[in-house]
Amino acid sequence: MPVRHQVQGHGECVPTSIAILLGISKDDVIATAKPSHLNAWSEILAVENYELYWEIVPMLLDAAFGPAVAWQYINRAGRVFRPKRCPTGRGLITITFNNRRIGHMVAFASDMIYDPMLPWPVKWDSWRRYYENRNMSFTVGNVIHVF
Repeated sequence: MPVRHQVQGHGECVPTSIAILLGISKDDVIATAKPSHLNAWSEILAVENYELYWEIVPMLLDAAFGPAVAWQYINRAGRVFRPKRCPTGRGLITITFNNRRIGHMVAFASDMIYDPMLPWPVKWDSWRRYYENRNMSFTVGNVIHVF
């Protein structure tokens, strides 16, 4: 399954990271998960829908990769990992920006980070430096292996 880098829209890091690993369009992933009463994925990020967002993430992971991957996400929530280099294999990394209290998800594969906020994939050290140089250091919250 080929990995295909994509750039996210507002608040679309989760479906875009999943789409990167699956080699499909982020719009296809969003279409399978967006509740019908919402007009756009970005509405999930509204304050009143915050809990809905965290219900949808495990559902997306289950649909894309199976229940074992969704369980990794749920079971490891709230933990902090301190990897020194890119994890092996393919998967997803959740992070929390230390100065912003917001989360983000990226994909990893073949020793590269596929961050949907960036225009192209980068190596681990370059990825960390990119955010540190912008005063956006982060904590890794979860490493989810999918393949």
